[in-house]
Amino acid sequence: MKVYGEVTLSEGSDIKNLTIAHGAEYPAAANKGEFFYHDALGLSIHDGNEWLVIINNSGTPPVNAEDVMFDKTGTPFVSDQIQGAVEEISSSLGTANDAITELNTSVTKINDIYQSTNEPTGFANRSASVISFDKTTRTFTIAPTDGSYTIFVRGQKFTISDSISVTVPDVHGPSWIYFDETATLLVSNTFPSNLITHLVFVCEVYWDSSIQDALFCGDERHGIVMDGATHSYLHSTEGTKYVRGLKLTLNQVNGDGSSDNDIKIALTDGAISDEDISFSITNGVNQQLSVIAQLPVWYREGAGAGIWHRLSTVNDFPFINHLSGLNYNGINNLPPINNFNSGTGVWELTEVSNPNNFICIHIVATTAFYPGPVFAIQGSAAYSSASLAAQGASEELEVILGSSSGLPTPEFVPLHTIILECNATFTNSALSRIVSANPTIDAITYIGAKYSKNVVRNVHSTQRGLANDDHLQYAKTTGGSRASFNINAPSNGQILTYTGNEWINTSVAEQAAPVIKNMVVGDIVYATGTNQIPYDNTPPLITEGAQFWSQSFTPSADTSKILIQMSPLIESSVKDKVCIVSIFRGTTLIGVITKATSTNNVSEQMPIQLVDAPNTTQTTTYTARIGLSAAGTWKINKNDGSNGSFGSDILKHNGFSIIEF
Repeated sequence: MKVYGEVTLSEGSDIKNLTIAHGAEYPAAANKGEFFYHDALGLSIHDGNEWLVIINNSGTPPVNAEDVMFDKTGTPFVSDQIQGAVEEISSSLGTANDAITELNTSVTKINDIYQSTNEPTGFANRSASVISFDKTTRTFTIAPTDGSYTIFVRGQKFTISDSISVTVPDVHGPSWIYFDETATLLVSNTFPSNLITHLVFVCEVYWDSSIQDALFCGDERHGIVMDGATHSYLHSTEGTKYVRGLKLTLNQVNGDGSSDNDIKIALTDGAISDEDISFSITNGVNQQLSVIAQLPVWYREGAGAGIWHRLSTVNDFPFINHLSGLNYNGINNLPPINNFNSGTGVWELTEVSNPNNFICIHIVATTAFYPGPVFAIQGSAAYSSASLAAQGASEELEVILGSSSGLPTPEFVPLHTIILECNATFTNSALSRIVSANPTIDAITYIGAKYSKNVVRNVHSTQRGLANDDHLQYAKTTGGSRASFNINAPSNGQILTYTGNEWINTSVAEQAAPVIKNMVVGDIVYATGTNQIPYDNTPPLITEGAQFWSQSFTPSADTSKILIQMSPLIESSVKDKVCIVSIFRGTTLIGVITKATSTNNVSEQMPIQLVDAPNTTQTTTYTARIGLSAAGTWKINKNDGSNGSFGSDILKHNGFSIIEF
């Protein structure tokens, strides 16, 4: 029994410090003269045999109430002796009833707030629980870390001490796992419309039925401070944000394609944030990030928006290649792009081929605890150079990550894009190498950026900084000194060429001087022979004639032009026979120069000048070969005299130059 209240009678009365208990039933045992307030009947007193009502619930004493009033010794009271006490008791009871009524009103108001706001909803402390996924049984499990964890569903508190599991359906695509209004753990492959605002979102699992494994399992155990409306807004518009770290390291950049080190990467530890949850990403926890990163690789196939897949295993290479175990269109074992075929209307994997053999590989971070938070996405287009691939990277990301047909979850943040060159002449495992995105950076980074699922291209005229001189690839129309000249009033026929740093006039008239990046000069030593090169309608071969000059050169940018110049003295033992010089880059013919000597055994100068575009930053070897069109003897940089007309040591300085611009 609870103590209902205490009443003190006026001085001189026989009853003092009267304590009255109350309840729905009379006490089984009581002493004569003991008071009790019966909730249904009213104030009562025990006469030694039974309980007698002296004031009913309306506050009115029963008839002849004085006949049943006793003091503690059993002496009857007359009603006027106790009337003051009765009034004071009634007043005290009324005050208590008022307090109870006020409390009930407050509770009703609080319940109304819970019902109106659907709050709080979420986990009181997400670290009090742990989640896991078993791919073999498709079982998701949530369990307490220390005894129990607490969730709130629309203001209702539930304390859960058991380990609870659900089975994800064997259906390709996403499933959502959540607690309902009764704290029952459920799974649905249809997104509940009130999932974020009315239910306790726990996890999203995207099941890849082709490999019988999860594409990803994203942690969604949000707290109870953030309201559902704010959570829903941030979930659909902002998604995940970059916090720190996750810097990219390339094991080797611009290698020669002979080593697997040319296609390996690593990432530092870091963190991302999904609304009120901070996710630490650490090497060795759920995933290996260094010394060589082991990244799941995503791609999609099928009609329309397609369905997403990932490679069933991870390895040292962050992209799909001919060793990945997938059948894709191609015959040269080169890596594929993941393109949308507009003719068939499906997403597919298509092997790259020359000259479009550069592709993007995008590195992205998510909230996935399984199979790992960082993954790679195969690029969707092929390019003829690394610089063009770098320009196309952001447009690929907009399609892959930002559009309504993009990734199946908004919980991601793009980190980096690497550029891959694929070539059948490379000898490493994947026939590819990572190359610089442009002459100043090895890879593109998006750290701190965000691609929304509802991204829209902004109108150019509304952008900030339009007056800034930061479009270095364009010629200027007025003022400034970026270009070698300004096009204030261009003349007809003027030809402009971008060198990689600036625009120059490459027309015959008003030609501006190119910017020289690198230069190699040297001598061409005396040589003689009887070799021939056919003078016909077929291109000279690397096996025809004799090599009289060779020089290795390493361009500083894949957009550079290479100017080769030489002017050796040549002679032929037979006049009017054509002397043929062929110039090669590696085994590729890049130029042919011919000259017929007018006199037997007399040296004549043979000017040679040509421009090459190697489209590489790898070391390249240039060679020159010579031969006559008919039988005879040729000589370079020497006359028939024993020491030459000018001395052989002088003639050898009729040399060569290689200029990069």
